[in-house]
Amino acid sequence: MGQSGGGRWPYGENIEIVKNGLTKSGEQEYYCRECRFYFTPNSNPDYYLSRFDAETMRLTALWYFSFNLSLRELAEIMLSRNIEVSHQAIARWIKKIGPEIGKKARSHWSPIRAIFWCVDETYIR
Repeated sequence: MGQSGGGRWPYGENIEIVKNGLTKSGEQEYYCRECRFYFTPNSNPDYYLSRFDAETMRLTALWYFSFNLSLRELAEIMLSRNIEVSHQAIARWIKKIGPEIGKKARSHWSPIRAIFWCVDETYIR
């Protein structure tokens, strides 16, 4: 039993979507017969090839940059949250999402740069 996309899904206009059961986190998972992609309603169209929602990917990448964790440690943390993901997948997420995080951090935390500088207590012999 398929559903027509009709603009509701960002993955295409006229695609055939079927329900595929629930994910481990309890979200409804869908399968597109035309594209052969699995996704959830919370999936981001920018990352439509991923089985994981964009928020999980962003949070994992943010942890990588914030807490200096290794990829395998992040995989273990995600496994403790019942999300089974390999460290290679996390490396791909970081490669994809890292520039976004860096751009936002630079725009938000960039200090005001001054053109002048001062030197105190200069002695010349």
